[in-house]
Amino acid sequence: MSITRTLSLFAAVPLLVAGAIAAGVSYAAGPKNGLVAHYCFNSTTSTDCSSRGNNGVATGAVSLVPGILGTAAKFGGYRDLGYVTIPASPSLAFGNNFTVSYWARFDDFAGEDAFANFVPHAIQMAVAKSHDRQGFFSYIASAPAPAPGSAGFIDYSTAVALTTPIKPQLGKWLHVTITQRSNPERIRLYVDGELQQTIENGHHNFAVSNGQPLYLGAQSPLFGERTYRYPLAGALDEVRIYNRELAAIEVFLTVLSDRYGIKD
Repeated sequence: MSITRTLSLFAAVPLLVAGAIAAGVSYAAGPKNGLVAHYCFNSTTSTDCSSRGNNGVATGAVSLVPGILGTAAKFGGYRDLGYVTIPASPSLAFGNNFTVSYWARFDDFAGEDAFANFVPHAIQMAVAKSHDRQGFFSYIASAPAPAPGSAGFIDYSTAVALTTPIKPQLGKWLHVTITQRSNPERIRLYVDGELQQTIENGHHNFAVSNGQPLYLGAQSPLFGERTYRYPLAGALDEVRIYNRELAAIEVFLTVLSDRYGIKD
């Protein structure tokens, strides 16, 4: 019965939104409550479009290309490294509640393995707080056919890992959201607005990573290295970060409004 209601909601909401647009009703693209950073990439590759001023610095092969809403940031990947670094700030220092959401696409499946060697199918970073030994990251990954690819969130420091199969296609956008709350503890993974996995009594510990930079399109070098790891060979758009857990309906409506091109 709950599945039927969910499917009815997914079928009905596009019609409701389309009607509202036709009637001239104004919608905001994505919730604003708790928004601490928003990388919309509509004029530059590193400016925070929220009111918090968490601007970044683009390094290497990062450029603007057509995206979900306006333009997106394209990253050069393993063959032509590019990434965005956002300095640590008070508004990006989290307690136990947060949400990270973004649109991502592959332009090349190739990348690097855990030893920084070239491989034809690889994990590629979308958003990372520092690196996988003292922070967290969210990624998309491809695999040789017929194996599925995956999207997920990993925090090695607390052994929290969420992952779900995807069907990677070059040039196709998908939306990934990770949410966390502390009371009661819960961390969730959504893809394209649909809940894929929940871990109860599990959460990321921000004690170390809060003081570290945030990265888009790669993760920072590991201890003593100079290599920015698992670079994205693709694009990101509408990267949003919140200091609270978004509800399932908020995640769904964010995907819907972005798909319909609803801007602020």
